[in-house]
Amino acid sequence: MSKARMLFLILVGLLLSGCSSLKAYKSSSERLAVVTIETKELNADNLWFSTYDIEGEKYSCDNPNVTVYAILNNISVISAYGDKGKNTNSVTFDIDAEKEFRITTIQPLYNELKNGKFTYYYCIPYVSFTPESDKNYKVVHGYDGEFCRMSVFEVRENGSEDKVVNVSEEPICPNKNIFE
Repeated sequence: MSKARMLFLILVGLLLSGCSSLKAYKSSSERLAVVTIETKELNADNLWFSTYDIEGEKYSCDNPNVTVYAILNNISVISAYGDKGKNTNSVTFDIDAEKEFRITTIQPLYNELKNGKFTYYYCIPYVSFTPESDKNYKVVHGYDGEFCRMSVFEVRENGSEDKVVNVSEEPICPNKNIFE
C-alpha cells in the first residue's frame, strides 16, 4: 500500500474515531482577503479542502489537527462544511490577509496506465501563499485538467485572473516527507 493511500486511510480513521481535531475555518483578523475555492473535477463527490494546523509542538504527522475550508461536489446534506449538500463546485469566503494561507485536498483514486496495467493512487496537492489585504483570490483544483495540482490566481476588479507568482507547493506533512 502506498504511503499516500495509507495517510488517507489514517486521516479518515482519525476523523471518524474523533482522535483528530476537525473544525470549520473562521478568519481571525481584521485584515481580510477573499478566496474562492473551485474544483474542475466534477466527477468526484465530497472533495474536502482543508489545511493542517501547524502551531508549535502540537502538530504531528500521525495525528494532525485539521481545519476544513469546504467540501465541494458535496452530496451529503448532513455536512456542516462547504456547500451543505448543494453539490456546487466552488465556495467563497474571507481569509486572514498578510498571513500564510495553506490549502490541500485529496483527489482519490487517480489512475494511470503504466506498463499495460492501471496504477491507482491518491493525489494530494498542497499549496500555500500569502494573500494581500482587500484582494480577491481563486484557488483552482484541476486547472487545465491537472487534478494532482492546484493553481492560485489573483482576481482583478474587472474580473480577470492573473496567476499568482508566490505560490509554494508544500509536502503534505511539513515536518516529514511521506513520499521518501
